[in-house]
Amino acid sequence: MLTADVAERPLATQPTPMRPFTLRHHLARPARALATVAVLAACAAADTADGGTPTEPTPPGSGQQNPSAGFVTGTVVDAAGRPLAGVQVFADNTLFYNTNAIGVTDAQGRYRIDVRQPIGTWHMTAQLTRTFAGRSYRFYLHPDVDTPFPGVDGAVRNFDWRLSGQTADGGFFGGPVYTHVDPRGWMADAEVDIEDIELTFTPVGPLVDGSTGAVHTIRLGGPAADKYVPIGKYRVTARWAPAGRPPRDAVLRLTNADAAYAAQLEVLWPTDGSGSIRMLELDVSAP
Repeated sequence: MLTADVAERPLATQPTPMRPFTLRHHLARPARALATVAVLAACAAADTADGGTPTEPTPPGSGQQNPSAGFVTGTVVDAAGRPLAGVQVFADNTLFYNTNAIGVTDAQGRYRIDVRQPIGTWHMTAQLTRTFAGRSYRFYLHPDVDTPFPGVDGAVRNFDWRLSGQTADGGFFGGPVYTHVDPRGWMADAEVDIEDIELTFTPVGPLVDGSTGAVHTIRLGGPAADKYVPIGKYRVTARWAPAGRPPRDAVLRLTNADAAYAAQLEVLWPTDGSGSIRMLELDVSAP
């Protein structure tokens, strides 16, 4: 439960124990990277200088099946299993700093990257960019296997696009929500616990991947995973809903928006200049 000195601090901030959405360092590097090994087109344009032919990628979830020595291959799909073209796939050399190779998926969602040089092990990540409601979003994809592999052995690494659930590094997919609660309007009821406040997100149209979204409820005293919402446009309402007592409606507004409180809001997650998803911050108050 959160307490606040109303006279000194008008807004009590509900802590949300969540892990920021992060990616390994090479995805945030500037274009002038010190040593980029190669930028390869997807399978159709694969390098076959070794006298071999490109290895056909295996379905997602296949892990290490049929790797081609010196190459990493794979397939990238959306949540419905459809191939995703134009996805950037990164092979990061774990021995040499700032040394990576980049592939781009073809129309069948396939990629192939040469990892024969330099020697060492490699770790794979993938990202895609989508424009939604006039805003550009960058998404990091889920690997079927998240362990490094020796370049000389090669590997198969497949990815899929998820809007919710846990990431490979222990974070969560989706847009994070942070809620500030003004306690002053609730003080008439001595038993009010702001952890009993709920936010309800009702989808307005399809989500960013074109799928049909579901109503998502955030309870301030609930688990961190619930405070991440699949990216889409939503109508948001708030209420105080303690167990065993009638709920009470609340009002809300965007934090720092210099706007009046309202019974509902239509929201879209903010992004930075690169398309990375930022936190959606909301103020909640008694009506």
